[in-house]
Amino acid sequence: NSIWWSMEPSWSSWSNMYRFQIDDNTIDGVIPDTYTGWDSVIVFDISNNAITWSLPDSFSYRWDTIQYFKVDHTTIHGILPAAWSGWTEVNAFLVNNNTIEWVLPESWTGWSSIANFWAHVNNLTWTLPDAWNVLTTMNTFNVSYNQISWSLPSSWSAWSNLDYFNVSHNTLVSTLPGSFSTWSNINYFDVSYNQLTWSLPAEFSGMNNIHRFYISNNDNLSNVIFALICWKIPIQILIIITIKNDKFLYDFAT
Repeated sequence: NSIWWSMEPSWSSWSNMYRFQIDDNTIDGVIPDTYTGWDSVIVFDISNNAITWSLPDSFSYRWDTIQYFKVDHTTIHGILPAAWSGWTEVNAFLVNNNTIEWVLPESWTGWSSIANFWAHVNNLTWTLPDAWNVLTTMNTFNVSYNQISWSLPSSWSAWSNLDYFNVSHNTLVSTLPGSFSTWSNINYFDVSYNQLTWSLPAEFSGMNNIHRFYISNNDNLSNVIFALICWKIPIQILIIITIKNDKFLYDFAT
């Protein structure tokens, strides 16, 4: 549609609201914090609009039923509220292509149902929280195109259900944790355009379900070709591996 208007604070009286979806319009203004009263909301999707301002802290109090939260492609800024730690039912959290800044809240370790976390193309900084290792229901994780630094948390090896992992285009340093080899179901792995060093962990040879593996444009990843030769990948699986370090480019598929 092409509905143009603002989100009305008076809508807070919709106390039985369980699905609020106004995506792909030209709605502007802010997200009213009066919507705290929607204590039955399960789906909230306001993506692809012109909504501004920040994500209200007040949603923490009665939004513990939320399962699907999507505000992609708006002009939301500010931080991810640490107070939302009580969203224990949230399964999908999608805030791509905004100007959200600061950190991934460590307090969100209570999100015991989270499976899909996408916050790519924002201004997130600092570190990936080591404490998030308890989010073992994680299936897809994407925080690419941010400004996240420091190292990849080796404790995230507990994400045994992970299928998709993308932290490309950040400023991550140090090494690739060998403990990530426990991601036996990983299909897509992208750590390109960071500042990772050293070599590929030998333990990665057990990632037999991988289809796409990207490590291009890192500082000094060595021993790459030798490590790839040692990987016993099933011949029927499509492999797209890109290695680039300003010296060579190597792509192949089987």
